[in-house]
Amino acid sequence: MKRLLWTLVLCLSANLIVFSGIARAESEKKEETKAGAKLLRREVNDVVVREVVGQGPNREEAIKQALSIAVGQARGVRVGSGSYEFAFDSAGVGIYYSSPDGRRIDFDRVKVATKGTLYTHGIEGLVADYKILEEKQLNEKTYEVKLRVLVYDYGTRGETRRVKVALMPVKTSQSSYRFLNLTVTGTELSGLFTHRLAAGLTETNKFAVLDRESIEAFAREHNILVALDAPLKEQAKLAETVGAEYLLVGTITQAKLEMLRRHLEVANYTTTEYKARFTFNYRLVDSITKEIVLASVETKYIENEQVRALADEPDSAQWDPAQIRDAFLSLVANEVIEAIIDRVYPIKIVSLQPDGTIILNQGGDRTSKGMMFDVFSEGKEIFDPDTRESLGKVETQVATIRVQEVAHTMSFAKIVKGDLSRISKGFVCRVKELKKKREPGMKPDIVRTREGGVKLPFDK
Repeated sequence: MKRLLWTLVLCLSANLIVFSGIARAESEKKEETKAGAKLLRREVNDVVVREVVGQGPNREEAIKQALSIAVGQARGVRVGSGSYEFAFDSAGVGIYYSSPDGRRIDFDRVKVATKGTLYTHGIEGLVADYKILEEKQLNEKTYEVKLRVLVYDYGTRGETRRVKVALMPVKTSQSSYRFLNLTVTGTELSGLFTHRLAAGLTETNKFAVLDRESIEAFAREHNILVALDAPLKEQAKLAETVGAEYLLVGTITQAKLEMLRRHLEVANYTTTEYKARFTFNYRLVDSITKEIVLASVETKYIENEQVRALADEPDSAQWDPAQIRDAFLSLVANEVIEAIIDRVYPIKIVSLQPDGTIILNQGGDRTSKGMMFDVFSEGKEIFDPDTRESLGKVETQVATIRVQEVAHTMSFAKIVKGDLSRISKGFVCRVKELKKKREPGMKPDIVRTREGGVKLPFDK
């Protein structure tokens, strides 16, 4: 039978002894609660807030467990394992005082042994403060507390400032899909598209991706039963357990690339058209709050010249269906990733100047001169009446702005529609979707002859 050895290391700074509040008098506790409430309202970049529940044989142990859970969620858990065989057997013990301030313990015989694999878990972090939200005695042996804990996030998980995303295997609604003359199974398409999402998210240098293999490896280390097709809320709990801030799940409902040929019997002429479609329903979930941050459907339809642009060979007779398929999947994956970046790292207003200039918090490659943005304020959070899951917050458009200048880390814009007084610092800016103008029809290749007839494209 395997034994689990939990090693808990809570590094608390000298001036922040979190457990001192347990032994305070009631009057002192009230003052500390007020001070803690002020700290909890403070917004600082190096502190994250976690609400956790801890249990123990008494109040103090319950608080300790809750604090360790909060630190583990904010800072991650170091996991180690090894096979050891120890036993402990002592024939006699001698205690010798070698100096006034020290002593030595000698054993005549020592043997240590244990069967199975030993798992070690290390948690380390600084707790800025905590507040007890609820506490109760569940039974004679169990005390439970609910805490709101402020944990310093001075060094990020995995030595990276990138947001961690748990990417679940993409589901498919069909058993097989057709790309020109190539048939792909649903399982194979899932793997191909999941890989492109993972690679694309990683290449942005904004995300650290936990894929199926890393999630299952973590689960094995912790003896966790993994159900990658479990309900969304359960998957979000799993993502939280492995230290991911977000969970990405999705389903491919349509995917195909086809060549359509039409033969005109009268003219003895065959036309060839290429059409490609892909539909991906996906949701991005905050693993801590279980709130759906982004729920969207990415539908991509391209045809003819757009399909030809994906091919490595200009001659369609030499096309490799797998190469065109992969290029099409990458095209769709990149658009999904852009939408995720826009939600997780949205462009926001950071300052309003007296002359009406609006400063945005991003520039460089993310924006360009002349780019149009709709400005939104956030409203009430909406919940699904059936599942009671959060569907996100209502966004209200208040204005439209145009970028005038772009710097490396910021952009400068002016309002083109709306009331400047309704815009505030922190409002989100999203790229304005302009209505596409209808392209004029292609000029026909039919040429009229002097005799009143016509010369068709295939006529010499």
